[in-house]
Amino acid sequence: ADGYEGPLCSRCAPGWGRSGPAACTECPDEGESIGYVVAGVVGTVGALLAWAINTLRTAEFKDHQVIIRTVVNHVQAAGKLGEFSTQWSPFLKGLFAVQESSSSMSFSGVASVDCLLRARNLDYSTIFTAYMLLPIVALAMAFGVFVVVRALKMKPVIGPELEAEIREDMKAIGTRSRTAILLRRYPLYMVVVTVLCVTMFTLYQTLITQATTVLVCSGYVTEEGKTEYFLDVDRTIACDEQGNHKFRTAALLCAAGYGVGIPLAFIFGYTFVNGVIGKQALTYQMFMFLIAGYQEKFWWWQSIIMVRKMVLVFIIVFVRDNAHLQSYCGMWAMSAALIAQIWFQPNNKPEFNLVESLSLALITVTLNLGLLYFWPDIDEFGKGVLTAVLIIISLGVFVMFGFFLYAPIKSLIMEVVGKGLEGLKEFREKQNEEDADKDKDSGPRRLQFTSRAGEESDGFSDESGLERVDMDEEPSPASSPRGRARSVNSRGILRLPSRVAAPGAAKPATGNFDFDLEDEADLEVLGDQVSRLRRADTSTHHGAAPAAAAAPPAHDDGHSMFPNTRRPAAQRPKFDFDDDLL
Repeated sequence: ADGYEGPLCSRCAPGWGRSGPAACTECPDEGESIGYVVAGVVGTVGALLAWAINTLRTAEFKDHQVIIRTVVNHVQAAGKLGEFSTQWSPFLKGLFAVQESSSSMSFSGVASVDCLLRARNLDYSTIFTAYMLLPIVALAMAFGVFVVVRALKMKPVIGPELEAEIREDMKAIGTRSRTAILLRRYPLYMVVVTVLCVTMFTLYQTLITQATTVLVCSGYVTEEGKTEYFLDVDRTIACDEQGNHKFRTAALLCAAGYGVGIPLAFIFGYTFVNGVIGKQALTYQMFMFLIAGYQEKFWWWQSIIMVRKMVLVFIIVFVRDNAHLQSYCGMWAMSAALIAQIWFQPNNKPEFNLVESLSLALITVTLNLGLLYFWPDIDEFGKGVLTAVLIIISLGVFVMFGFFLYAPIKSLIMEVVGKGLEGLKEFREKQNEEDADKDKDSGPRRLQFTSRAGEESDGFSDESGLERVDMDEEPSPASSPRGRARSVNSRGILRLPSRVAAPGAAKPATGNFDFDLEDEADLEVLGDQVSRLRRADTSTHHGAAPAAAAAPPAHDDGHSMFPNTRRPAAQRPKFDFDDDLL
């Protein structure tokens, strides 16, 4: 067939890449392959970082977060069912594969990756090495998150119990207490532990799978009386009859180290931190992702779930030669996990225990019903009915998860919407206050003046006794001796009623005249008029007759209301602003 070569066509030909367990597909352009790989890596790392930062910014694990963690555990376990030797239908295998790829970071069997490796004469050992270095990558991600939260000056989100511990420490020791830093910024140890809890929880099954799949070799009869052995995941890597190959020892060490070491690291880390720091609330905050939702005495239960994942992977890898026994072992392992869950009830809420128990029960039932495919008397119709039932179970489990997630997510949405509406209300109130202050500062003004005989105002006033006040404030008799004040609009124009004696007029006409408060000439006219009134007030105060009103100087600058002073005196109108009008 096109794209295949080697013993029993078990390898992909040049220009073709392995897609899935054994299929070969034609390689796309190198640039396209690189794009696919980069997009996959960036998307996976971005999702992990988002999950880790969200956990770091959570003061208390919500119900929906506990259930979502259970969903991840379920799809990781259900995704491995497709690797059992049971005669699943193609649709079921595809459904299991989707769950496997969506819950773990796996690039093995991706044609783009295989094509890039072959183009550079590399083999699966490169992928194996990259997988085994993922814990170091996770540690680097933790330091990266720490740099980001410090650069953004994020303050820790802490719960009431942790805050009480911090206040108690500060009261006893002062601001130099070990926990006082949590009121200002994130300490390094808190960020590293939280991020590692999220990333290692997600990567654990991937690490175990990749460390064990490279331990499986298969023999192929290449010619009469001659059998050659090759690694299953890469049939370009030769093995001996015992399954030894160039990186088998490293795979065994990683399988044992990660399989047992990660759960033990969680238990030891929690115990050590809680013992050294001696703060239960702080320890809970750091390990919250793994211990939230469990009773205090069962804080270690997530490590049991990790061991369950490891056992399932070991059954798939090491009991692969006997399909019946493999299915039985898988069913027994999941049944034991179900019994332990029902017996101990480790979760702190009944709904958490129920959803975990139902998840394990459905996986156990799926493995049990899968044994019917080996029944010799089952016909095609029976297999079709069995496949339909298994599809309903596999899809129905997500309906079950949705049922349990509905109430917590609804409560979360209502909480978020409530906070949003409250924030919008506060924003509008703040905007209204700012608009009111703005109107108060830039809105209409009044000018008031006091004569020398009157009482001086406390506000700002110039040498002429003029004073600018807000339009919203009513003038008081003390600040406005004449009892009347004229308004200034937002453009700084003062309007005063006046009597004008035009040349040749029989009597003065009355009208309104505007003073531009930004124009020096207009202010000079107004100042002269005020000075005249002051002199009149002073003379009246000392018993003298008021002086005749002198005509104010005038000018013409193109926009003022006053005629040019260069006109003959007979042609100049006279403005008479008496004190009553002012």
